Amino acid sequence: MKDIVFEKELITQDIPAGKPHTYWFKGYNLSDKVITRTTLESSCSCTISNIQKTFNPKESFTFEMIFDPQGTSGFYAKSIKFDLDNGQKIKLRINGKIIEQEKDNDNTNTNT
Repeated sequence: MKDIVFEKELITQDIPAGKPHTYWFKGYNLSDKVITRTTLESSCSCTISNIQKTFNPKESFTFEMIFDPQGTSGFYAKSIKFDLDNGQKIKLRINGKIIEQEKDNDNTNTNT
């Protein structure tokens, strides 16, 4: 049985191009002991996370993963991975499509 579980391990969402997007992951420590994160790895420097180092017994927690799509387009798939001191390995993923925003072309004519 896993001590740390998440409501979702994958979030799929299309996002607008050009600005960072935040994803929220909610998890639970089902065990009776404090569990410590021993490693944290991101699939690229465009994805960061503020996940805490320790997880208290029988408590829920929420953290964010931020993806900055600057300079990318099309489909994206990113992840963070971390190991826990109880031997559990966790991988949380985000994916979707980066939507290019149409530029406003103001071609209105003004008559004076």
